Amino acid sequence: MITERSPMYLAYYNLSTKPFKISPDPRFLWLGSDHKEALANFKYGLLESNGYVVLIGAVGTGKTTLVNALLQMLDTNVLVANINYPSLDAVDFLSLVVRTYDPSAVVSSKADCLHFLKGFLRRARSAGKTVLLVIDEAHRLSEALLEEIRLLSNMEHDGENLVNIFFVGQTELKRTLQSSHCRALRQRITLFYHLQPLSETDTLQYIAHRLNKAGAETQLFTPQAMHAVYKFSRGYPRLINKLCDRALLTGFVKEQKTISAAIILECAREISLIDPIMPAVPMANRLPHPARNWSDMGRWRGARANMRENIAAALKHVRRAGAAAAASSRPAIQVGPQSVRNTIARFLRKLPAKVMLATSAVAVLIIAAWMFAAIIRKPGQTEPHATADLAQTVQETNRPADDSASAPKVPPSAGEQPSPLPDRPATPEASPAPAATDAPVPPVPSVREMAAALLGKHDFASVIALLEADGDPAPQNTADLRTLYAQALVGRAGQLAAQSPAEAETLLRKAVAADASNVEALVQLGNLRTRAKAYAEAIGSYQKAVQLNPRRADVLFNLGFIFASTGMYASAEEMLARVVQLKPEYIDKALFNLAVVQHKIGKRQESLASLEAAVAIRPENVQAQAYLKELKAAEEEVR
Repeated sequence: MITERSPMYLAYYNLSTKPFKISPDPRFLWLGSDHKEALANFKYGLLESNGYVVLIGAVGTGKTTLVNALLQMLDTNVLVANINYPSLDAVDFLSLVVRTYDPSAVVSSKADCLHFLKGFLRRARSAGKTVLLVIDEAHRLSEALLEEIRLLSNMEHDGENLVNIFFVGQTELKRTLQSSHCRALRQRITLFYHLQPLSETDTLQYIAHRLNKAGAETQLFTPQAMHAVYKFSRGYPRLINKLCDRALLTGFVKEQKTISAAIILECAREISLIDPIMPAVPMANRLPHPARNWSDMGRWRGARANMRENIAAALKHVRRAGAAAAASSRPAIQVGPQSVRNTIARFLRKLPAKVMLATSAVAVLIIAAWMFAAIIRKPGQTEPHATADLAQTVQETNRPADDSASAPKVPPSAGEQPSPLPDRPATPEASPAPAATDAPVPPVPSVREMAAALLGKHDFASVIALLEADGDPAPQNTADLRTLYAQALVGRAGQLAAQSPAEAETLLRKAVAADASNVEALVQLGNLRTRAKAYAEAIGSYQKAVQLNPRRADVLFNLGFIFASTGMYASAEEMLARVVQLKPEYIDKALFNLAVVQHKIGKRQESLASLEAAVAIRPENVQAQAYLKELKAAEEEVR
C-alpha cells in the first residue's frame, strides 16, 4: 500500500524520507535570494514597530514557508498570533485574535475584544514584550475587516504601535489595498514586498538541498533534468515539488535510477492537464539536446501568452498586406474579406503544430479580419458605409443618465416607507473616437478600437470575450483596456440582472475589481443588494459610489430609502435633503419621501413645507396631495 509516510520509491532511491512534500516542512527549509530579502524585511519591520508590513506573491511562491521560517526565529519575547482563516466578520475575527493570544479569554462582542486587546497590549509593553499579528491569506480580507484591523493601529504608546501587523497574501491583496477605500491603511504601510519565484540558479540549489536532506547519496537528477524542472515550473517551489515527486515515482516505475529530462517532460505533461499554473508543455521533438545550453532558451510561455503573440503576428502580417496594397499604383489590387482570410490562412499554416488554444486565437483573428475588411477599400473607391460605421461605433457614448426615466414610486400614506428609485439603465462609457483621417487605407483597428466599437453597439458579451482572450494588455494600455472591460461587464450585468441576478452580481464584482472608479458598477451592485434586502452591503456600495460622484441623486435617493426602511431617520433625512438640493427630475418624489421621514421624527412643520413644495412643483402628484390633506386635517384636530 502506498502511503504519504512511506512512498514506494524511497527504498529504490535509498532515501530516508520523501524529499518533495507539498506541505511546508521545517526540515527542508531553504531560502532563495528573494526569500532571504523578504525575510530580512520581515525582521526589520518587527524591530521598527512603526507600521504595517505587507508580503504578496503568487500561489506556490513560498509565502507560508517564509512566515513559518520567521516564527521559528522568534524568541519568547515576541507574542505571536498567526491567523490563517481571515474570511470572518469583524467580531469573529477579533475573537479569534483574542483567543489566540489568550485561550482563556472570554469575549462575546466587539467591545469586549477591543477592551481585552487594549489591556493585553499595554501589559505586554510594560513587560518588555513585542506583540505580532500575522494574517496569512490576507487577500481574503474584506474591505470592512481591513478597516477594523487598521483601527487596531490606533493603540499606541509614546508614538509607537503596540502591535505589529504583517499581511501575507496573494497578488489580489495589492489590488484591494490600491482601492480608494483602503487609502488610510495604505498610509500606514512601511514595508511592501512582492515575493518572486526562484531563479534558475536557486531552483537547482533548491532541488539539490531537498535531495540531500532526504538522504540521497548520488545525483538522482541529471543537470538537463533539473534545468527542465525550472523551465516547466518557472521557479514556483510548489510546482517544483509536485514535478520532482512525480518524476521520482515515474523513474521508479520505469526502473531508472537517474531522472532524465525526458521523464520531466512526461510528468510535466501530466501535471499541466490538471494544474493551470503549469505552463504549456512543448512537443517531445522540441526537447533540447543534452549538450544545448538551457539557460539561453528563455522561459516557456503559457498558452495565453502564445495566443497573444500569434494574434499580434497575424495582425502585423495583415497590416503589411494592406500597406503594400495602398502603396501600389496598380488599380486592380483590392484587399477584401477573401484576401484577408487567405493571408491569415497562409500565416497560420506556418505556425507550429498543436499551438495551445488555437481555437481561441482563430476566433479573435476572425474578429480582426472582419473589422479590417470593413474599413479597407481600393484607392479611389468611395465606401461611406464602412468608414462611417466604424467612426460612429467608436464614438464616445458616455452621457448623463436621464433621471426622469428613474422616477420612483412613492407611498400613498404617512404610515408607509419611502420607496427606492428603480434601477436606472446602465450607460457604459466608451473611449473617444480616434481622429479622422483621409488616408486611403486606414490602419487595422487595435484591440482597444475593436472593443470600443463593439461596446458602442452594446455587444457587451463580445467585448468581454475579446478582452479576456487578449489577456493582459500592454502596460501603457492597461488602464484604458481595464476601463473598457469594466464597462462591458457592467453592461452585460444590466442585461442579466432581471433573469440572473447572481450572475449579474458576479460580473459587477469583476468590474469593480478591474476598475474601482466605475460608479455604475457600484450603483448596480447596490441595486441588486437592495432588492435582496441585504441593506448593509447595499449601503456600502452606494456610499462608495457617492464618494466617487457626490452628484448621483439616484444613489442618494436610494440611500435615503434604505436608512428610512431600517429606522435610521436622521441619516435618511440628510440623504433626501441632498437629493432636493440637486433638483433632479423627480424632485417632487424626493420631497414627498423627505416629508414622510420628517413626520416620523416629529418635524411636523418641516414635513408640511416639504409636501407643499412637492405639490407646487408637480400638482398632479396625487400621493403628495393626499398626504398633505391628511396632515393638515391632523393639524386642525390638534388645534
